[in-house]
Amino acid sequence: MIEIMNKFHREKIKNIIFDLDGTLIHANPHRANFIQAFLEKNQIRMTASQIKAAGRWSSEFWINEGSSDFGPDWNDLEDLLMFWRSYLDQYYKILGITEGKLDKLFRELAELLINMNRKEFIMKDTKEVLRSLKMEGYRLGVLSNRDLSIQSAIDRFSMTDFFDCAYSAGELGSYKPNKIVFEKYLEKFEGIPEETVYIGDNYWLDGLGAKNAGLSPVLFDVYDWYEDSKIPTISRLSELNNHLN
Repeated sequence: MIEIMNKFHREKIKNIIFDLDGTLIHANPHRANFIQAFLEKNQIRMTASQIKAAGRWSSEFWINEGSSDFGPDWNDLEDLLMFWRSYLDQYYKILGITEGKLDKLFRELAELLINMNRKEFIMKDTKEVLRSLKMEGYRLGVLSNRDLSIQSAIDRFSMTDFFDCAYSAGELGSYKPNKIVFEKYLEKFEGIPEETVYIGDNYWLDGLGAKNAGLSPVLFDVYDWYEDSKIPTISRLSELNNHLN
């Protein structure tokens, strides 16, 4: 793990903003892990480098999420199938398999992705870390790339009292990685980039997005997909707490 405090000056940091999905709230199984398990069940073994490439793709794929032509009609089954088949086409490159060879298998996998039952949870140390940061005087917030309000999700896991400000990108009218969404959020938060750390699990949306907006990014990298990144990484929120103390 990269030494985080080499990347920003602790005495300047007053605000810590968190991404929501994949950082504060997690879903089991992770989509990349679900796909890996399905492939292995069908006698397709992935190497360590392929697993990392697939994990990175699971993040990079969403880079255009905020554009008007991205995404399917979530209520149209055929549109959803086409969407996930498009997503899975990248696995031909990742696995080094001739395109078209796994089409029948990928069609089955796309159907499973549509109907995948994922259970949301927070990690055991999450509330402890948030409580500690709050007591130390940091202002905490949440900026998610969801379309709708995230308040109910925060309420569901009893984290409401930790945060001074919580918005979805949809509410702000712009999406990560566009720096505009970070600027709009900081206006609401009444903070400035130089005093703000942003923590998220997506290298493109959160890491580069926050960096380009002048914030200090930290990647929440549970699976070591970005261990070679120039952006600081942590694998547990408690690691951030230790560096800030």
